[in-house]
Amino acid sequence: MRTDAIYEWLADQLREYAHISRADIDDKLDDNAEDALFFLEFLVTRGVVRSERRADAMVYTLVDAPALEKIIDAYLTGESDSGTDAGRMSTDTLPTARQAVVSVPLDMQPDLDDLRADHPSVDVCTLREAVITVLQAAENEVCLAVPFFEQSGLNALLDHVTDLAARGIDLRVLTRDVEQGDGYDHTNKCRALAKLTDLYGANQQVGANLSIRDFGSRIRGHPNEPSRHYRGIHQKMVIADETVAYVGSGEIRENSFLTNGEAGVLTVTTAEVAFWRDFFDLFWEEATDVEKTVARAQSH
Repeated sequence: MRTDAIYEWLADQLREYAHISRADIDDKLDDNAEDALFFLEFLVTRGVVRSERRADAMVYTLVDAPALEKIIDAYLTGESDSGTDAGRMSTDTLPTARQAVVSVPLDMQPDLDDLRADHPSVDVCTLREAVITVLQAAENEVCLAVPFFEQSGLNALLDHVTDLAARGIDLRVLTRDVEQGDGYDHTNKCRALAKLTDLYGANQQVGANLSIRDFGSRIRGHPNEPSRHYRGIHQKMVIADETVAYVGSGEIRENSFLTNGEAGVLTVTTAEVAFWRDFFDLFWEEATDVEKTVARAQSH
């Protein structure tokens, strides 16, 4: 389920009833409940929603309706339809050279609007707009470097990733800590990669190929000692063919889209795109295929 659909559902529940319980969320959303709770906790931190325990239930109550509308509007702004030719990015609509890519917490969107007005000569887009631009521009292959790939981030781009697979676009995913990771973050990543594998598996008839590799290892002086160094990727990159590349701090996770300050660049300059693709390949050639590990995660 797409995160914009989850957030719209939550907003509708709060508008109509002014409150919602954790039980309501679990009952309605099931596996997508974590995404809903992430958003609700964000609203709590911004004073839009109040959380309180009533008996054995956690209840979220709307306390600032206008602020909720501003946040929902900021999140959904810039979304385009996917899955149709009309909704797909053409090379004619790509930036002409380099575009600044930024993300701010949703409640800071008015401040970002003022900043953009103060710098009219700088071409600026949001992180999610930049990622969608790259995905829609792809004709053959997308290269994705995502150290902290999460299911909520995949859900936020679900229509666009589904469109990639349906069009037969190959996808190479470079990440880390799939083989050696543990804990909640590792489980979340494996779940997201498993979901991506299922999505691509359903579109193999159109030639959509998915490859997943891991570049990350902990270096220990002795097998039983804590690691002294970590060798891994930290770059965040989305590259379509030789056409367009996003490089920056933000990646495919809901924190980057919703709550973090992020900065990067979107470029269509041929030499730059070629450089970033070759930079991606430097690590790809040294990385380990982890598709079997992800397949094991799917089976559990």
